[in-house]
Amino acid sequence: MFEHDTFDFWDWDPKASEAHFTINGYKPNKNLDASSICHQLPPSLFILSQLHFRESKNLRISKMPFKRYVEIGRVALVNYGNDYGRLVVIVDVLDQNRVLVDAPDMVRGQMNLKRLSLTDIKVEIEKSPNKKTLVEAMETADVKNKWENCSWGRKLIVQKRRAALNDFDRFKIMTAKIKKSGAVKQELAKLKKQLS
Repeated sequence: MFEHDTFDFWDWDPKASEAHFTINGYKPNKNLDASSICHQLPPSLFILSQLHFRESKNLRISKMPFKRYVEIGRVALVNYGNDYGRLVVIVDVLDQNRVLVDAPDMVRGQMNLKRLSLTDIKVEIEKSPNKKTLVEAMETADVKNKWENCSWGRKLIVQKRRAALNDFDRFKIMTAKIKKSGAVKQELAKLKKQLS
């Protein structure tokens, strides 16, 4: 699979006699026909030669939209199971469906990727580090503060607070909302009166 910044621009008409394109600043010789275009590409981009068999006349591939990859050091949120809501770090990739995850307050174990939601946070670690190294890397990367300051983390914190409220707390919030909306309506009515 290509990385997200492999292609800057690709625009090619397979029926035309010439192919004009730029791949990360790499420009093949001009006046190439579609059949010989693959011979001018570097080996890493040789697979692109198969693209001229597509039916479409013009083909345009821009940068990959993905920024979160399943990789060693990626911080993920558990979205299902006993560890729901816990932040874990991927320490090893077992296969295309399972990874080995670890966190300071849990026992290292394998987890299905369907149970993980990848975050933007990444920790610089080697493959399968010991617990001490992992904890130090997480503290260096300031994972906890980054998570609490991002919009996703703040939203989950608010959800936990609301879930912990009792009936009287919910009643107090309801009355505060009623008072706030009443004050807003009064100020709005004053402004309308001044304008008229």
